Amino acid sequence: GSTYSVVFPFIVVDIKADTRSAVMSPSEVSSSPQITKFPSKTPVRGLAASTEKEKPSKPVTKIQEKGSELHILIAEDNLLNQKVLVRLLAKLGQKDVTLVTQGDLAVEAVQKTSQPFDLIFMDLHMPVMGGIEACKLIREMNTPHYPQIIACTANAQNDVKAQFSKLGAYAFIPKPINFKKLSAALDEYFT
Repeated sequence: GSTYSVVFPFIVVDIKADTRSAVMSPSEVSSSPQITKFPSKTPVRGLAASTEKEKPSKPVTKIQEKGSELHILIAEDNLLNQKVLVRLLAKLGQKDVTLVTQGDLAVEAVQKTSQPFDLIFMDLHMPVMGGIEACKLIREMNTPHYPQIIACTANAQNDVKAQFSKLGAYAFIPKPINFKKLSAALDEYFT
């Protein structure tokens, strides 16, 4: 027999070093091609500001300054993408996260939760029900509090963005999601 070998080159990235320089100014956020912010069409539950007076020694994002923890739903069927998003949210102090792998389960979670979700990260392509249909059903619910929806997908075509926007999505973040894109989108949530 013959023997074959394959070499996959990869680069080790120091995430901690990368996140220190990942804070964007408001002008950078508004001009960033990586994040599309849609006009808000739904009410957002108020969030209390932090009472901490000390200045942190390292750069912080607006969400870290507020010191508020959001109730977040992630609708994502890819395990790796789930892990990345959960870890990035944890770095921003957001640990109250519920995970589902299908759009229909996202709709069910919104219907059955005792504490309304503040924010939903919605993937486009999922088994059983996709993100656009799930977004539509969530917006059609009769509820006093509608969570903000951030569409997260590798499909960054304008028609997909338009569909999510039409259904009331708050923003669009193209995959792969990184700390800079995520923190910018969450900072916009607080402005």
